Amino acid sequence: MELIHIKIFNQEKAYDVWIEEDCKVNDFIEDVIQLWFKEQYAYEHFLYHIDEKKILVSHLSFKENHVIHSDQLILF
Repeated sequence: MELIHIKIFNQEKAYDVWIEEDCKVNDFIEDVIQLWFKEQYAYEHFLYHIDEKKILVSHLSFKENHVIHSDQLILF
């Protein structure tokens, strides 16, 4: 298991994040919404990979989505 460093953007700011590459995208999104934004999971959020120009598959890990060190993602 390896840690990768990524940057997450939302409408307000950017976050530098270290994440385990084997972490499932959906688990990460659920934790982020609750911890950073303190909101209920009212609608489905997703991560968009800026360089690859695609939405990450939520049931796959970051590694399985081919996210690597220094990638930039947008949280919607």
